[in-house]
Amino acid sequence: MQNMIADRQRLAKWRDDLERRQRTQMYLDFYHNRVQRHLLPILQQMVDSEEARELARYLEHDNITERMIHAISLVFAEPLRVRVRRREQSGWGDDAALQSRLDRLLAASRLGLALKEVERLSKLTFDVAVLPQLRHGAIELDIITGEKAFVEQAEDNPTHAARFYYQVGVRQNTPQPGRVDNYHAWCEEGKFACVVDADGQPGNFVRLPHIDYGGRLPVVMFRNYLPVDSFWRDAENAVVQKNIAIDLRRTDLAMAEAYNIPQLLTIGAPEDQEMKKGRTFKLDIPRNELGDTVGDARYLKPSESLREQNELIRDRIEQLGLSLGLSRSVITGQTASSGYELALAKHEILERNRSDREYYRASVTELVKVMMDTARLGLGADFPADAEITVDFGEIRFAQSDLDKLRARKHKLEMGLASRLDFILEDNPDLDREAGKAQLERIEAEEMKKTGNVNE
Repeated sequence: MQNMIADRQRLAKWRDDLERRQRTQMYLDFYHNRVQRHLLPILQQMVDSEEARELARYLEHDNITERMIHAISLVFAEPLRVRVRRREQSGWGDDAALQSRLDRLLAASRLGLALKEVERLSKLTFDVAVLPQLRHGAIELDIITGEKAFVEQAEDNPTHAARFYYQVGVRQNTPQPGRVDNYHAWCEEGKFACVVDADGQPGNFVRLPHIDYGGRLPVVMFRNYLPVDSFWRDAENAVVQKNIAIDLRRTDLAMAEAYNIPQLLTIGAPEDQEMKKGRTFKLDIPRNELGDTVGDARYLKPSESLREQNELIRDRIEQLGLSLGLSRSVITGQTASSGYELALAKHEILERNRSDREYYRASVTELVKVMMDTARLGLGADFPADAEITVDFGEIRFAQSDLDKLRARKHKLEMGLASRLDFILEDNPDLDREAGKAQLERIEAEEMKKTGNVNE
């Protein structure tokens, strides 16, 4: 009896997790604008079958999810700087060779591009895993979203995974279908291949060749929130939900537009009279036997308020953007007249992204360490096992007028936040520091000549 109850509970948990995975797949479909299979069932539930078939002919989709997710994902918009040093060293510049090796590793793995996509997917699906994989003598970063994975939570911490399972072998562009029950699993004992049945029960475990990470799982989670009592976030994505509502409105509007054309009404026209198609043609209704005109023909113009419906849709999009921290000018696509105006328009969303940095900083640091361990243990690269990592996020810069730039630099000089050399290097990034110093010395010498402080 106890075993039966336990099996039912396990099956119920598995079904709940399948719902989470299906929900994540829906979010990804809206992000990639694959929406028909989600919208058509909703239409069928809203109206009768005949009207649903008619509405389906006018199905419209607005790529709000893609637009909004891109607009709010700015943590990695500018390149970040990852610095490394051996633990026993005091300065970051003490081992230039080590830093150079790390820079090459991160560039070869295309870390910067991967992180941009990871941020977008994490703000779409809440939880994204990144797994460094050693393939053909190089390290690649596999991005694993929640619809492909499930976990067994650690007993002492439900926010961590004791086992991380992810689907393998399903190839999107290969005609031969792969098996959807094939998974790989990482746990303290290492990496295994297994088969997961329809009830969520893994079996047929086979140990796979792998790098020994000393009991650590090389799966790094990226989130912009702190998990409390679960591994996956149990929440709805408001952007996708609003996208569904707006798509239904747009579909209804598209149908109304198609029907909102002048309709020809005839009175007294013979049933066998040929009715030509088109808006401009001559229609002659024959007189009766007494020679009187008893018929009529005129166009009826429907009065459906299409403009008002369109305004309601735009208002919904604007309210969604404002709730995400976007300004009206960003939502509507208005062009800023200056860099200052653009920075002001993006101020709130930039502040939100700065607060997100601390969530992503820990994940980037852990990922870089796993990449270094993978290179050291799998490729024999000279990376210390206990290296210290510092992550410096790039700051978004907006175009400034010459006057705005002059004012900003004057303020920095007065506050001691920058020097004239810094500005020279900023204006010409190709100069190294020594060349910049030489240029500054020439400028200062010219200034002294002009003021008469130096003899000709």
